[in-house]
Amino acid sequence: MMRHHEICTSGPEQLMLSDQLNQPFAALLDTRDSEWTDRDFLNNKIVELIDRGCRYFVCFGPNSEVIHDRIDDIIISYSQNIEAVTTFHEDEQIEDVAAFFKFVVTNEMQQGILITKSEQEWLSLLQYE
Repeated sequence: MMRHHEICTSGPEQLMLSDQLNQPFAALLDTRDSEWTDRDFLNNKIVELIDRGCRYFVCFGPNSEVIHDRIDDIIISYSQNIEAVTTFHEDEQIEDVAAFFKFVVTNEMQQGILITKSEQEWLSLLQYE
């Protein structure tokens, strides 16, 4: 896992969540990565993120509305009462979503994690190179 100021990165398959992530944190899921369409994969990763303190899920890319709805279902059925925010950005420009995520991390959360195979693309948009 790489750390860039208040935003760290991880690929979806090898999701590595540090015990040092400040809570609550936000996660950006790049749904261009095909792993997110696998229901079991999604369920397991979202529960892991919730357990570690993720309270804001930003979904970007194709099928992000479907992934967003599944995350909502997971949150609702989660055994503990938690409050979390989910957003989807299917038809928005990646630059706008990067700016939104950075705003959420710096103004509403303690930290953020980018979960994507396109790490360098996102970091350049977030101006963390």
